[in-house]
Amino acid sequence: MIGGRSGQGKTYFIQSLLMDLHDAKQPSLIIDYSASYTQHQLEEQFVQHVGEHLKERVVYIDKMPINPFKRRMKFVAGRETPEPANETANRVVEVFASVYRSFGDQQKMTLYRAIRNGIEKYEDHMTLTLLMDELSLLEDSQKSVVTSIQSRLTQLVDMDPFDYTSENNWGDLFTSNGQVNIIQLDGYEQIEIKKVLTEFILWDLWYFMLSNHEDRPVAVVLDEAQNLSFAQGAPSNLILREGRKFGWSAWFATQTFSQFTTEELAV
Repeated sequence: MIGGRSGQGKTYFIQSLLMDLHDAKQPSLIIDYSASYTQHQLEEQFVQHVGEHLKERVVYIDKMPINPFKRRMKFVAGRETPEPANETANRVVEVFASVYRSFGDQQKMTLYRAIRNGIEKYEDHMTLTLLMDELSLLEDSQKSVVTSIQSRLTQLVDMDPFDYTSENNWGDLFTSNGQVNIIQLDGYEQIEIKKVLTEFILWDLWYFMLSNHEDRPVAVVLDEAQNLSFAQGAPSNLILREGRKFGWSAWFATQTFSQFTTEELAV
């Protein structure tokens, strides 16, 4: 946990540690929520030291090659099986509910049904645009509930930050040459889009890391951690409780602790 108010040196300190990791041939990843790790914000000494091993993906331009609606594989009693659509739908709903706090039980249930129906119909081709269509098809739901969901998700759908067709291979980022990877979220004006993106990126990375182990650590810098969800079942909660088993070296940087609930602080 790296804490400190704006301007107190968190980013400078983290860059110093990342340089040491680079020298030790240890890969690292920064999810840059606050645009603190853009090329013009990074220290010149850091950029020169890391050199060609500094890799940046600007999601606003290149999009993020993940599909949040994709059903994950689970190991149950030693056997691998795809999770049912309802589990995937529930995970997506919890992400939206953690970001759009105004969603009540009716909105969450309606959203769950639309996502579940869409996954069952379109499988891995489900998208945010198709989610809006599925919401419109729920004729037995209150129109005001559907409208309230669609109004909150419209900007996210219009900006759609996901590339649903490209394959995302986290393993390419975590080579042994000390590569420093930055997932840059600069460009999005809506805080909610950044939050949704970060949560889904963490879920995708979590499932990748389940095949990793503790003697192959991956350092992941989570910028502006006060904006993450640490609720039961959220990826940050899982990282803190179980991540060490799968090689997570998670660095949570935050400007304030006042936004955390008692339960989140306990985690």
